[in-house]
Amino acid sequence: MINKLLGLILVILLSLSWLHTSWVYAALQEPLNQDVANAYIKVLKDNQTQIKDYTWHDPESGERFSGGQITVANICGDSTPELIYIRSGETDQYFGQSRDQLCVWSYDGSSQLLLSTDFVAIGAVHFYGVFTTSDGAFYTYEKEGQSVDLTHRFTKHTLQSGKLLVNEIVERKPYGNGNYQYAYNGSSISKSKYEEMIWNIISKTDVILLQNYIYNKYTNNSPNWENQVEPRWGDVLPIKDVAMTYDEAITYLSSLKATPISSTILMDGKKTALDAYEIKGNNYFKLRDLASALNGGKKQFSVGWDNISNAISVIIGKHYTAVGGEMKRNEQGNERALPTTSKIMINGKNATLTAYNIKDNNYFKLRDIAAALNFGVTWDGAQNTIGIDTNKGYTGAVEK
Repeated sequence: MINKLLGLILVILLSLSWLHTSWVYAALQEPLNQDVANAYIKVLKDNQTQIKDYTWHDPESGERFSGGQITVANICGDSTPELIYIRSGETDQYFGQSRDQLCVWSYDGSSQLLLSTDFVAIGAVHFYGVFTTSDGAFYTYEKEGQSVDLTHRFTKHTLQSGKLLVNEIVERKPYGNGNYQYAYNGSSISKSKYEEMIWNIISKTDVILLQNYIYNKYTNNSPNWENQVEPRWGDVLPIKDVAMTYDEAITYLSSLKATPISSTILMDGKKTALDAYEIKGNNYFKLRDLASALNGGKKQFSVGWDNISNAISVIIGKHYTAVGGEMKRNEQGNERALPTTSKIMINGKNATLTAYNIKDNNYFKLRDIAAALNFGVTWDGAQNTIGIDTNKGYTGAVEK
């Protein structure tokens, strides 16, 4: 029964990885408060070397793996998500493996370290998972040791006095010849009690936040968890699909909140549907939407892309060729906006325009485009209306 139950643990953790992936992307759609994001960026930069140095070892192949080990999740139930990551620690002198550290930070006017605990990677095998349960608990799961007799440990952490402290530990430890000791908070318990307690934990698993293993799910393609075998060392794969790398986390934390504008847009007096967002109090329009809307008129312009030089090219007065997706307004709510890293060329010359990338499309500040193309922009606060007038030149008026 115990081997079947441990097999079920692995099946549940693996089968929930799809949920984690969708949850992460859903959670990361909307950026953090800028003060929180800036504080977390500093934390990551202060720990950059240790985070990037983090790897784990496959004793069977001799290979080392690295990958994403950072995520952002609200595990304390307040309004501010926590920053969670794994970093390398001191190297064990006997086995050459690091004592990897799980770190959890929150923000309350400044960054606050809630948890820093070693995943004691002493031995040839060390797998871990960090997850939450449907009742709001925060757990770590470790499986470590030197041979087939491995320790399994579930640790529940609870927020107390500004720290995530150990609240419960349920574990199974080998003591030779296939025998095991079962314990709860250091006190001996029966095998059946152990099975009952870990079942109560894994049956409520909600979101896998971080993990350093992905296992073959079934034996002989049988969809029956009872046929699950113990994972091989060679089953360990990078966790890039369930968390962010250092660079990905910095990019995410550097993003800004983009809110779809609710204003009516009038193009030469005609109501027009353009995809636009408000970012830091300014209106940003999809460049290709503006090109499509102005096409055929005296303010028309073309939009091109040079992949080699990573440049967006605009030619004033040239006909615009549609690529698909123009003139469709966002109906999905807030999005993340990242500063556009591409060069911007207008009539072959470098141009300084404020632009952001949202879902692989470039959005430009309306007044920057108006100044470059010399068309008028108006704002009617009473009617909540943005006006674009191609019959007038740009005067420098603030549109919003």
